[in-house]
Amino acid sequence: MGKPAISAENLGKLYFRDKKKDTHATMREALARFPERLRGAWRRIGKEPGQDQRFFWALREVSFAVEKGQVLGVIGPNGSGKSTLLKILARITKPSSGRAELHGSVGSLLEVGTGFHPELTGRENIYLSGIILGMAKTEIDRKFDEIVAFSGMEDFLDMPIKRYSSGMQVRLAFAVAAHFEPEILLLDEVLAVGDAEFHKRSFRKTEAIAKAGVTVVLVTHDMNAVERLCNSALLLDKGEIICAGQVETVLQQYEDSLLIDPEPKEHVLQGVEITGLRLLSGSAEGGTIGSDSDFAAEMDFSVERDCPGSYVNLMIEDSSGRVLVDLRQDFPGPDPGFLVGMHTVRVVVRNLWLRSGLYNVRFRVNILDDGVLKWADSPSTALHVVGGSQSLGVITPPADWVIDGRLQCPKALLDGPTR
Repeated sequence: MGKPAISAENLGKLYFRDKKKDTHATMREALARFPERLRGAWRRIGKEPGQDQRFFWALREVSFAVEKGQVLGVIGPNGSGKSTLLKILARITKPSSGRAELHGSVGSLLEVGTGFHPELTGRENIYLSGIILGMAKTEIDRKFDEIVAFSGMEDFLDMPIKRYSSGMQVRLAFAVAAHFEPEILLLDEVLAVGDAEFHKRSFRKTEAIAKAGVTVVLVTHDMNAVERLCNSALLLDKGEIICAGQVETVLQQYEDSLLIDPEPKEHVLQGVEITGLRLLSGSAEGGTIGSDSDFAAEMDFSVERDCPGSYVNLMIEDSSGRVLVDLRQDFPGPDPGFLVGMHTVRVVVRNLWLRSGLYNVRFRVNILDDGVLKWADSPSTALHVVGGSQSLGVITPPADWVIDGRLQCPKALLDGPTR
């Protein structure tokens, strides 16, 4: 067997929290600070850099290999070091320790508008981005129409990139990178961009790239994409590898880590068993729905005793665990609570309003026990919202605009149901 396409040995990346460390001092300033630095170095003898609060390891002792033509999925919570790892592989930043070797031409899409100039038009930036990636002008000429058609930006080609939304920029950047045909492709959370049609197109393109023998490293929060696209996976947390190997094993490890209950013990509810959680709207592809679609979820659970005054919440969180939606059941009459036995709760949300992205859905059963509120949380399940606004806001509620006394709203929208 030949060399792997990517090999990493004991990769580490150390960052300074003190911004002064990143500035360039004059010779006079450096000499003036030398005695204090010498004293500080003496005090730190015998300590690991990570023990010093002025430093932190974004990556530490990360080793892995990716064979040619394989797809590696890199997952983990926000701040786990996933993007730092890709930046090292892409040669954007140097590791503080260890080394990474890549054998073959490399294409990467790590940030919004990679290689774009805000003052240039979309048309001009296709050439600029392509050349930065390593494409020849003749190759860009040959693939230009295909790139534009894939991005769906035909009507905006002659508009400066600075007027594009972030979603439009990523669509165009992904279209260029996807047609570069490198031997190694590095992707950082780009498959969740755009409307439902573009999402499917990007997914199919990535599948085709992988089947063509390109080595791919995919950083994503979309567990469905990892399951469908990847041959192996890597779970990072706090800069270290927690689990690596078969996709099923790594995904299960990540899912188990999310179920750890951080709540105080006095609030943990006993005698409640949650046996099922289902998303009833959207496609079978990991709970993918349109942002303006009705959304429904259902939970099965049992209680060991009668629980008057009990109720259920539905919560939708972003990938960092921040609760964006918190809905409490509302009975029209006296609250009956839950009697001993099995129960099924279904909630339907009319028009979700969330922008495109990946979210987690879970239920919470709440019971007032001797004056103390206790609860039991269900496992989380992934919800992928597509087709929403590319604005900076988290939610996109329907709104009517009135300009100079005139309602700026299409008649079809006024006559029909609003989002």
